[in-house]
Amino acid sequence: MEQTLKKCCYLYDQHFFVWDSETSLWLRKKHHIVGYLIGTSQQLEAQLDHWTLPLVLSQEEALLCYYQDLLTFYKVSSQLFPPNYETKNTTNKNDYLANSQLLTRKELVFYFSPMSTSAFTKFAVFQDVWKKGYYLTSGNKFGGDFLVYPGDPIHFHARFILTIVNINQKITPLQLISSARVGVAAKKKNLYASFDFEKLPKIAEKKIIGKPLYLGFHWSDFQKKQRKKRTSEKNEMEIENENEKEKEKEKENEKEKEIEKEIEIEKRKKKGKGNENENEKKFEIEVENEKEKKQNINLHVEKESKKEMIIEEK
Repeated sequence: MEQTLKKCCYLYDQHFFVWDSETSLWLRKKHHIVGYLIGTSQQLEAQLDHWTLPLVLSQEEALLCYYQDLLTFYKVSSQLFPPNYETKNTTNKNDYLANSQLLTRKELVFYFSPMSTSAFTKFAVFQDVWKKGYYLTSGNKFGGDFLVYPGDPIHFHARFILTIVNINQKITPLQLISSARVGVAAKKKNLYASFDFEKLPKIAEKKIIGKPLYLGFHWSDFQKKQRKKRTSEKNEMEIENENEKEKEKEKENEKEKEIEKEIEIEKRKKKGKGNENENEKKFEIEVENEKEKKQNINLHVEKESKKEMIIEEK
């Protein structure tokens, strides 16, 4: 019995209920199926701020679970209190299952059909956006069919307001203006979507053949464009002024460099003249020293010659 309770969905009064917390978290985290909670808890004071199980699936979410074979569907004939999955008491669970009937494939197909082309278009677009990794919730609050989230709605804001339109339906300018203004006020982008079916699919086949079509737009304000132009012109003027200032600074730097070069050249010239004078002085000193050496040598030679003469006379 406990194994059959896992990943189950119960149909009662044309609504699909999920009572298991593990199944609801599994659908949300792994398969991006959010649903909406409608239960309340007696232990909480603010009943309208905190919602609990059961989790109610929309018709598109339930049909998606059927197409992807995610849940087992049961039909509940009586309004009994659902089983508490966190307790070990199985009497309530057995009573609940005894009054529930497993829905076969034919019964599910009979429940979902007949579906109009608009309903099938809505589901086909829902499935296509879901396959791209987005989360989808109801968009009635913003005048659309769905709100499209890039991640879990707890952590992210909706990025798109998705409105489903039939392939041959005409969109009036008033509809575009009204939806665009709502999108600007809510800081969201608007998307119109449709699905071009090759053939109207059958639910039993679990196949949808066709191409999704998307039209995205946003409100363009003329005043904003003028402001952007003004700001762009101001930015251009500021850039030109900055460029002129930079050019003037470069010219001043070049002049300073030229002056510094001239000063260095003059210093080098002065140093060169000083070196020449020093070299001349050194040369003169060396010449004088050589002259003195020669004189000393001559004196020494004369003295020796005189000594020799004296010795010979003796």
